[in-house]
Amino acid sequence: MVVCASPLFVFSQSLNPFYVLNECLGPALCRKLGCVCCCLLFATVLIFCAPFLEIVFALPEPIPHAFVSLLLVLFFGPPLY
Repeated sequence: MVVCASPLFVFSQSLNPFYVLNECLGPALCRKLGCVCCCLLFATVLIFCAPFLEIVFALPEPIPHAFVSLLLVLFFGPPLY
């Protein structure tokens, strides 16, 4: 009588591509790949928004320094110095 070993890699079928990537790559590598994708998306958004930022910085009246500092602190958190 021949006894087959239990399968080592059993994939559950899903139409969700993120779940399939998590199954194939493992959780650690999948997290790293997700971080790379987020960084690429952020860089792409910055590249496409650069002309609009140039328009904002080329306003006829300069934006007050206190307002810009407040926006930077709200966006990036408190300064580290």
